[in-house]
Amino acid sequence: MKIINLILCDDIRSEVGNKKSLMGVYTKELSFSVTADEAGVWPKDLILGMMLDFSISTEIKKKAHKFKVMYSVNDVEKTLGEGEFNFPPDGREQEGDFQMTIFAKSQYSFESCGKLSHCVKIFDVSGNEIAQASPMTELLIKENVTPS
Repeated sequence: MKIINLILCDDIRSEVGNKKSLMGVYTKELSFSVTADEAGVWPKDLILGMMLDFSISTEIKKKAHKFKVMYSVNDVEKTLGEGEFNFPPDGREQEGDFQMTIFAKSQYSFESCGKLSHCVKIFDVSGNEIAQASPMTELLIKENVTPS
């Protein structure tokens, strides 16, 4: 299993021609602008758009039933969303990796400053985890105190 790309942004827009536009892309950090009175007040909730592109190998595809997308800040893990694989009847047996791209908007809840990371977990029909992968990208969660 491999994460090909993960992009976090403020919004995802549908365009003509079945295209998607990602608005307000985050690259290295996600900074909350707060006043001095709001500094250090947690949790902070935020809805973020996400484009997640991952692939699973032929062997994993044969057993894959469900997936979960997780995020964590400072090693506290939470579920963003989950879904089932809908392979065509002979799709599990076809050779070659299966690639999936997900566009979603999800609610994040941050309990503190720290590092934001993501993970995709794959489960078989019995609910056993059979694979997981994390992208190399981590975002730094910060507070930026602005004068009131």
